[in-house]
Amino acid sequence: MPGFFPGARENIAVPDDRKGQIVFKWPDHEIRRFTHAIVAPDELAVFMYQGQLKGTLPPGRHSIDATELPFLGIFADALTGGNLYRAELYFVGNREFTQNRFGGKIDSVQDPVSTLIV
Repeated sequence: MPGFFPGARENIAVPDDRKGQIVFKWPDHEIRRFTHAIVAPDELAVFMYQGQLKGTLPPGRHSIDATELPFLGIFADALTGGNLYRAELYFVGNREFTQNRFGGKIDSVQDPVSTLIV
């Protein structure tokens, strides 16, 4: 249905300028049927629906279609004849991120048994 969904994409992937992130949330909650999800070798695609994990995709190129990925059937939008899936899609890095720092200085904590500062 070209033209039916303006701005629809053929491929979904993490943009090049976001590849260093641990998690990237795809900004659109409406994913067109037969769009290709391109999952990098160091990523996992995670589908969430109403706050619950519903399915994952391993690295590779995947056609977004409920016949190939049965868990997508719960996302199908009946108003579009099943041509759109409504879900949150996250790309999660599964490699070691040595460049990303997190946390901060931990305050001194006293061990209640030994009374030593740890």
